[in-house]
Amino acid sequence: MAAVTGPRLLCYHAAMTRPSRPRWVLEGLALVVIVVVAFLAGMLVERLQSHAERDDMLRRYDQALKEHRSVIMETEKRQEAGAPKR
Repeated sequence: MAAVTGPRLLCYHAAMTRPSRPRWVLEGLALVVIVVVAFLAGMLVERLQSHAERDDMLRRYDQALKEHRSVIMETEKRQEAGAPKR
């Protein structure tokens, strides 16, 4: 088997290392899709964390509101029990 030398070797080597234009475009589109999906996933995670923090805050607020209402009701009951009836 004879060794391939000269311009024929260079052309063959260049054809193997340089991707064709459609492949280059496809790789670029794939990269764009990956970046967009990563961006949207980041936004989703941030939004879910924000909603979790908001839900936690609303839960604490609701608990504090219930406690406040119970204190007011206790105070009103004491005032009614202590006030003379007419």
